[in-house]
Amino acid sequence: MRTPQTSLMVEGMRVALPRLASDSGAYDVIDRLSLSIDQGQTFALVGESGSGKSMTALALLRLLPEGLRIREGKVLMGDDDLFALRESDMLRVRGRRIGMIFQEPSTSLNPVMTIGQQLLEVIERHGLARAAAARELALEWFARVGLPEPERQLHAYPFELSGGQKQRAMIAIALAAQPELLIADEPTTALDVSLQAQIMALLKQLQQERGMAMLLITHDLALVSDVADHLALMYAGQIVESRASRDFFAEPRHPYGRLLLRALPKASDRGRALAAIEGLVPSLRQTFAGCRFASRCPWVLESCMHQLPTLNAERGVRCFRDAELAASGDRLRLETFDNRPSKSGTKLLEVRGLAVRYRRSGGWFEAVGGVDLVHVVATATQAPDLVV
Repeated sequence: MRTPQTSLMVEGMRVALPRLASDSGAYDVIDRLSLSIDQGQTFALVGESGSGKSMTALALLRLLPEGLRIREGKVLMGDDDLFALRESDMLRVRGRRIGMIFQEPSTSLNPVMTIGQQLLEVIERHGLARAAAARELALEWFARVGLPEPERQLHAYPFELSGGQKQRAMIAIALAAQPELLIADEPTTALDVSLQAQIMALLKQLQQERGMAMLLITHDLALVSDVADHLALMYAGQIVESRASRDFFAEPRHPYGRLLLRALPKASDRGRALAAIEGLVPSLRQTFAGCRFASRCPWVLESCMHQLPTLNAERGVRCFRDAELAASGDRLRLETFDNRPSKSGTKLLEVRGLAVRYRRSGGWFEAVGGVDLVHVVATATQAPDLVV
């Protein structure tokens, strides 16, 4: 329910991927997604790679890649539905009302512009300051995010910065216009543990200063447990569980959440094999007849393969067996129904007698020779096998 404290509300968002020319219709790669983020709240969107987390963020900003389209839904911010705005109005929303830290600052920053130019562009485009005042504001932001020698950073190119410094520069650029909501897409990816802690502490500090809402997109459950107020667990384009973070970590309700927490390494598990979830996130280029997690779920029923569960608004979970699992926990009897994809598919690839040899030229005192890199006698794979 929307309240005066709501910063952003998403209602029934569907993102469609058109089928191939030989087919008709489209695939729902984001399926009826709804969420609500309050002012000052850290809302974590969590899931494996391929679950649709980053696509959700791009859809909120109407920055979807070519070929994808918003099929239906609303994104409400204040009195505005962002999906109903003209593109000229959305230009004022991006950066000014919603800031975003994209994945991989090395590829998100413009390599032919200095860090200072990129920050000044945001400051001036949104009318925050001009000329000398804009420069002073840029220096202030570099200092606030902990970049050393702010004056020098104005003239530094991205390749001259370390990974942590690039991430701090991205934070300055995302927050310079003082947005109401920050979308942070894997903000600590590729950073070592100490830098991750510094970056998240910085984001939380800046968030508290502004009362800003934050949508944190990550696959790192340990990070979420430290910083998030609310958690939405995403799988194959759907939210399957949405609850207060502390409640989720105390007792997850969806089978996917249970298995994810079980897979987290613990000190008491030293010397034991790590728990893992069998299988992979399914391709979103398909029509799902039933529960999207059914092919990997140890508590699956045959009906799960053919019926679509809805998200229970009261309990915040999308599962037919939620009540049984809550009552019995992991002791719930596993069904004998085999939910694994059939391995009797058609042969996709067969390799015989493949050899790759690297020719090594001789130096002054080295004879010309070669190194065998690959040698395959024979192998074959059938759908849906994975050969590594």
